[in-house]
Amino acid sequence: MSEFSRYTITDSDFDSVIDKVDETLLKHKLMDCHKLFVAYQKAVDDGYFSGDSLMDLLVSRCDKSQFIENSHIFIDGFYGYTPIQYALIEKLVNRVKNLTITVTISKEILKKQSLKQNHLYFESHETYNKLKDIVRENPGLEVVDKVMTNDHINVTKNHLRDNLYQYPYKVYQDQTEGIRIIKAVSLKKEVVSVCDIIVDYVRNKGYRYKDIAILCGDVSRYERLLNWRLKGMDMPYYLDSKKPFLASDVPGFVLSCVGIFYRNLSYKAMFTYLKSAYVDYDEEVMHYLENYVIRYGVKGLSGWQKEWQYKVPDIHLEKDSKAHSVCLASINQLKDSILKPIIKLKENKPMTIKEHVKCLYEFIDNLELEKNNSKKEEINMRLKVILIRQESIIKYMALLLICWNSSTSWTLIALWTSKASMKF
Repeated sequence: MSEFSRYTITDSDFDSVIDKVDETLLKHKLMDCHKLFVAYQKAVDDGYFSGDSLMDLLVSRCDKSQFIENSHIFIDGFYGYTPIQYALIEKLVNRVKNLTITVTISKEILKKQSLKQNHLYFESHETYNKLKDIVRENPGLEVVDKVMTNDHINVTKNHLRDNLYQYPYKVYQDQTEGIRIIKAVSLKKEVVSVCDIIVDYVRNKGYRYKDIAILCGDVSRYERLLNWRLKGMDMPYYLDSKKPFLASDVPGFVLSCVGIFYRNLSYKAMFTYLKSAYVDYDEEVMHYLENYVIRYGVKGLSGWQKEWQYKVPDIHLEKDSKAHSVCLASINQLKDSILKPIIKLKENKPMTIKEHVKCLYEFIDNLELEKNNSKKEEINMRLKVILIRQESIIKYMALLLICWNSSTSWTLIALWTSKASMKF
């Protein structure tokens, strides 16, 4: 559905394409896609707002915006655009004072009428020509070409650029400069070799660390090894990588607090919460408690509120022994201390989003996380966003912003908005 939206596919487009297709299997698949598309559009139009239609909304409102009327807009980092993005560019070019778009391409290629699809600059060349077509179709606009050349690139790199993806390609006959290929038996050896080369450049060739960049095709595969090696060699570096939102312990912990109620104190929900880094209970008693819950299938608030009297699942403890009684008493005491804040929050019965967030804040605040936190480096973040869904919240979207402020206290800020009151 996202692709259909990006490429401005409509209901009539499906009809025209299906009529032209002769191959049975493809025709049936297109018909299925058409049915899904129609059903999806009907569902979205019936009082919902889809993220896929954000760009359409932006295009429709762009020419009414006073905010961008006299602005200078720069678009960088793209080698191609989808039809809906071209539509937005056309709106912008008629509205803003100056629109600057960068395209990576050589000066000589700009003069050519067409390129083969396997050419390195094919996409950039197509983009450049489409942008010029937009300008031609809008009287009163002009294109100011400003070509920035890389004259400092040596002959070897120019040869590689001109022959990459080409067939037949030309073989470079002279001595290569500025390009080195290394064979490594593992990722670890590869990272070690690269770091050693960097050290050599800094110590012996007058380079500085800020002049050097390491580019990876898949950063996730190299991230751990790069962190290990660069830190070990005391190299200053910045790793430009996106971490999954839930990779941090904090969002996972807050979601586990919500999960207790959402899943009605199930085993998985309770022990996801209890095994987090921010809940600190006696580890040995916690092991006994977990084994007891597994052995007797304890679940639900009623199951946790009862006094547990069955034998502790441990072969070294006799049921009528003093040690067993002490262990069982410790388990019940731990269970009651775990339930105390949970029952308090359960009894509040919040109705609005504001009340939900306030109760959650009080629940977390009562746990005194600051005193129990052993990983302050991980939790010292400026901004984290958590989307919390509950069965009782249908028409609302709760956005929790968790901030760790200078006084090392928790701040939970709730932004709530109803579907009916959304304005754009």
